Amino acid sequence: ILPTINGWLIGFHHTVERLAKISGYSTSGLAIKAGLDPTSFNKSKRVQPNGKARWPSMESISKILAVTNTAMVDFVALMDSTTDAPHAAASIPVLGFAQAGREGYFGEDGAPILEKWGEVPLDHINGDDYFALEVNGESMMPLYRDGDLIIVAQGDGVRKGDRAVFKLNNGEVMVKEVLKKTKGQYVLRSINSDFADIDIKDEDIQWCGRVAWVSQ
Repeated sequence: ILPTINGWLIGFHHTVERLAKISGYSTSGLAIKAGLDPTSFNKSKRVQPNGKARWPSMESISKILAVTNTAMVDFVALMDSTTDAPHAAASIPVLGFAQAGREGYFGEDGAPILEKWGEVPLDHINGDDYFALEVNGESMMPLYRDGDLIIVAQGDGVRKGDRAVFKLNNGEVMVKEVLKKTKGQYVLRSINSDFADIDIKDEDIQWCGRVAWVSQ
């Protein structure tokens, strides 16, 4: 019986990944859209500390079905199917900044004339290493405003010049610009000029991640 149960759970998680892909999300993006923890469907959450498989809650299932407008019967059918449904790749038009001032790239209504533009894919914002944080308050003005969503990439590494989110061992979470990274330490510039630059030792950092994208 146990192999059957484990097989069902593996199939369930694969189906969640496929549902997210078909709906235009990463698995973490789907979790965020459903109001769940961004890591709800990560591989690391599929096994309990005692080694037993973790069962998904009906509440989690109901929420992802609701935000993707998917009936339970269709979810089960997706689990039984062998091919992904077709979906459009996420992308937006892209144009060099210098070209934007020239004639012929925008219509009279201000919309891009797409045949003259390139495309930039958004597929890189995908996967279990990405999650979103919502800005609260004015402490990161003028760059980030209250309500902005910051997409954090934990798996990309943090380098000099990056804006990054740092969570310290004392529980403090901050967004800073990396001025210098040396062995064992970061020198960080505050986004808001009202706050002083700081030095942080590696041993004081619980985790950090690069700011990959911001909705403004």
